[in-house]
Amino acid sequence: MFDSIMVLENYWEKDILEDTSNETSVKKFFEGFAELYNLKFYFKYFSDEKDIRHWINLYEKINTKPKLLYIAAHGAKGRIDGTHKSINLSTFIKLLKRKKYINYLMLGSCFVGNDSNLIKILKSNKNLLWVAGYENSIPWIDSTVFDVLFLSRILNKPWRKKYNTIVRNIIQKEFVDFAGSMGFLFSFRKKGANDIQILRPENPEEFIDYF
Repeated sequence: MFDSIMVLENYWEKDILEDTSNETSVKKFFEGFAELYNLKFYFKYFSDEKDIRHWINLYEKINTKPKLLYIAAHGAKGRIDGTHKSINLSTFIKLLKRKKYINYLMLGSCFVGNDSNLIKILKSNKNLLWVAGYENSIPWIDSTVFDVLFLSRILNKPWRKKYNTIVRNIIQKEFVDFAGSMGFLFSFRKKGANDIQILRPENPEEFIDYF
């Protein structure tokens, strides 16, 4: 499915002067996950749009294998938080445009992963196969653990099955209450470039179609 994962994280505590060697970070969670599944792992902090652009461009160029990008930061409905300046969604979408090998995207940010945002992101780049995120305010540890669980389940499933079969079982059966309480949404292409669907945990038999 994907050969590597890159985590781009913004500092969660921006007003602390003390030693930050034990800074809150998702790094250890995803580092362990990558090691378990023999994935190449890349981790970088970002402060603003310039940083994200730099690291995304480098990640795109390392090889031609499918890649997963994970964004870890505070968020609002249309913005990803940065240390110096937040990044609005339209700017972030432009950074992903024409990227051929970043095929999977997870947004570990509050509110950014609502249905309209996920659809905009998928429509901007036909090479993106799925995007996942949260439309609610999310507890840091809960969402981080859930994201690792979600990715672990996906990698353990045979991908001869369809996206909707695999993801439906994960977020509508195994973790329906957990995922539903945080507003976890999964957006993917079903048949073609413009056939996009949203899967919600709280609607176990319903898909929302966007054409």
